[in-house]
Amino acid sequence: AAYAAEEGVRAHQRTLMLARGEYGVQLVDVFDLAAPRELSYAFRSPFSPEFFGGGARLGPLLLSWEGKPVADARRLEASASFPEGQWQIALTYPEAGPRAMFTFFMRHA
Repeated sequence: AAYAAEEGVRAHQRTLMLARGEYGVQLVDVFDLAAPRELSYAFRSPFSPEFFGGGARLGPLLLSWEGKPVADARRLEASASFPEGQWQIALTYPEAGPRAMFTFFMRHA
């Protein structure tokens, strides 16, 4: 199973759609949860995030989302692959629902 029983995820479907004309992608996650719970997403970027209502600019990329997650960013340490470090953008939905859907858009700025 993809999730441990104690996570309470009965089903999860992820769809990734390419939008060629917009130079972007759309990520949609649909969950069937045993009970309402907190869900968090983490995105990584080598660019410092500039948050705006419902999204963040990450260098040449616009990341936007539906809903009102708690958004936070933290700098990660440098590595051989990213000598200048990376940023982790955390999006937390405090009360996801038994039937919950989350949509994210990523496109060229």
